[in-house]
Amino acid sequence: MNAAQGSGWATMPPEMRQRVMGFVTIPQLAALGATSRQHYFWAKSEVGRRVNGLLDEWQLPREPAKDIMRTEKIVFSGSAILGMMDRSFKPRDLDGYVPRGRIEAVEEFLKNHTQYVKVMQDDAEYETDESEDEDEESEEVEGAVDFDEADSEYENEAAGQ
Repeated sequence: MNAAQGSGWATMPPEMRQRVMGFVTIPQLAALGATSRQHYFWAKSEVGRRVNGLLDEWQLPREPAKDIMRTEKIVFSGSAILGMMDRSFKPRDLDGYVPRGRIEAVEEFLKNHTQYVKVMQDDAEYETDESEDEDEESEEVEGAVDFDEADSEYENEAAGQ
């Protein structure tokens, strides 16, 4: 191959490039993406592949999950994001933050697209100070959805999963 034909990333088979990109951290992908339009496309594709992998790992349908994230402004955080950034880290749960007033849509999504069902939590966890005015609404615990099997507001309905 002569120099005019190119070498390196541009001529690497896409599946090999994708395999190599799987080992690159998110900050490294950002730095790579800043170097050229082609590198930006490859870096963005790798981040998208990792997001899809995260959704697949938690058995969330890709496009409906992305749609609900966009429309309801859900932000995933915690160990799942660390796992996307550092491929050697294995998350045990998926934390999602939901803006106040939007949890109903997320519950509806979970009910329609997953095997999760809402489980009522023990009222003792949410006892309020008796000195508070009873007419005041207590602060709701709305804002976080945790997909952790053992410590979640949602539990898997199917036995053994």
